Amino acid sequence: MASKAARGGTAGVNPWVVAATAVGTVLVTVLLVALSGAMAPGGGTDEDWSPALAVHLGTAVPAIPLGAWLLARRKGDRPHRVAGRLWMALMLGASVSSFWLTGLTGGFSPIHVFSVVTPLSIARAVWAARTGNMTAHRYAVIGAYVGLLTAGVFAFVPGRVLNGLLFG
Repeated sequence: MASKAARGGTAGVNPWVVAATAVGTVLVTVLLVALSGAMAPGGGTDEDWSPALAVHLGTAVPAIPLGAWLLARRKGDRPHRVAGRLWMALMLGASVSSFWLTGLTGGFSPIHVFSVVTPLSIARAVWAARTGNMTAHRYAVIGAYVGLLTAGVFAFVPGRVLNGLLFG
């Protein structure tokens, strides 16, 4: 009989360790966001630091290096699949939480296009991987990652919270 790992099982990857790492990463990021708001030039007001912003940054920030790591490393093995699921969960968390962030306009802004497109890209990536279409999977994931980076850059335009915290 083939080993559990050979059959695509979970040998070598403890899902509890992955889950604890994910929760720990989000909590540490949220804590750092809260501390940076209190210690930033100008202090960061309560209006600037909403729970939605903490959740948003707590999911978007760790998705950047994790996504880069996933794109750079070997594909298709168990660590790729586990980390990929974590990355997709972080991306969905960032996307959903962004609907509570209305910053400059008091409503939705053009950056919210990424909030709608991201879940569609993630769904496409999952569907493509499950049906064996790795080319479509790759393009959907790369598109979502480029969207994450683009939204991150636009988060620092003048008048937005992150710009005020970083540049005063």
